[in-house]
Amino acid sequence: MVAGTQDLYCLYPPNSNQVIASWSSSVGEYPYYAIFDGTTWSAPAPISMSLQVLNLVFLMYFPQNNTTIATWGDKSTTAAYYSVYNGMSWSTPAEIDTSSAGMIYNDVTLSYDPTSMTIMGTWASATGTHPYYALYNGTTWTSATLIDSSMTSTATNNVYTSFDSSSYQTISTWSDGFTSYPTYSAYNGAKLFQK
Repeated sequence: MVAGTQDLYCLYPPNSNQVIASWSSSVGEYPYYAIFDGTTWSAPAPISMSLQVLNLVFLMYFPQNNTTIATWGDKSTTAAYYSVYNGMSWSTPAEIDTSSAGMIYNDVTLSYDPTSMTIMGTWASATGTHPYYALYNGTTWTSATLIDSSMTSTATNNVYTSFDSSSYQTISTWSDGFTSYPTYSAYNGAKLFQK
């Protein structure tokens, strides 16, 4: 067994009859995963042995190509990374955005939008902790974009995101670093910054 240093994250991909768990190992702080088939857990295995985890390894199912996406911040560089699991193996991790906007303060959280068939990743930047997002279409990520283009808001920790099926919008939330107020933004294909 590989002990973990951070929270365990679990995902149940629809129609898979499996649960995927991810965490950061206590030795080396590498991203690990294991799969529960309803009876037993697979042996823990690394997603990557070249990158360390800043905090948490998030997972999101992508139904268009039946894959699972893992995201995390690299502890050494604070770059936001992702890897794709095809049911058999993980892809070589790659940076979500190679610019300074892709350097993160904590975690990359994920949500899936079934209307646009994209995954939104959100995070607070390492410089200034401004909230950013990028969209994944199953192949590539868009460039990192400020959620608050006026840069009047910062995030004290994570920027969480979830799809609202009643309004068909992706809602991102964070605690504002200037006011300490809960803050949100609604995305429906065009940013709508709101507090």
